[in-house]
Amino acid sequence: MQNQKSTKTDMRRSPGRRTFTLAVVAISAIAIMVALYACTTQPDIWVTGLNTSETNSFNFSIRNHRIMMTGAINKFSVPCGKEKFFNELKRSYKVFNETGERIQLIYNNEIYTVKSYGRYYALYGEYFIFEQNDNVYYFPFPTDKIVGVNEPIPRFSSGFKMNCDSGYLQRFYEVYGSAVHIDKNVIHYKNLTLTIVNNEITINILR
Repeated sequence: MQNQKSTKTDMRRSPGRRTFTLAVVAISAIAIMVALYACTTQPDIWVTGLNTSETNSFNFSIRNHRIMMTGAINKFSVPCGKEKFFNELKRSYKVFNETGERIQLIYNNEIYTVKSYGRYYALYGEYFIFEQNDNVYYFPFPTDKIVGVNEPIPRFSSGFKMNCDSGYLQRFYEVYGSAVHIDKNVIHYKNLTLTIVNNEITINILR
């Protein structure tokens, strides 16, 4: 009889123990989430470009919540509004171009973009990646002027179409100085050339 009474007493107590256990689990989950958020909160935003490394990367000090980071692309959110954020960027860097959703900044003879996607931003250098026969090449280009592209640093295995004129490209490549050479409708950068005919771009590798 005593065993039966003890069992009944344990059964009466078990809901309290379950509640306590659930509370401990919930507190632990919250602690983990806080720790993860703290780990993704950064004091600055930065990316590397075509000719920069982590030691001389594009960098801007602002408290932010990091969403994704590859080194070349940094996706993040900031606590202030877009207008204030862009104004702070303009105080630190020379502006190449600005539209409603993006601002393009000049650093170390390269152009970097901060683009708003609504709830977050992306910071990246203005260039595309060309892949052929397991080889990877990089070429500076205004990626917002490539038809059908809405992501940073697009990849191509063939040519593409642009939606800007030669005057805009001329102004864009002035930032890159002697690293880029323009000869009529052909643009040279390292061992790649872009040939432009009726806004259609053909990519060739120099052997």
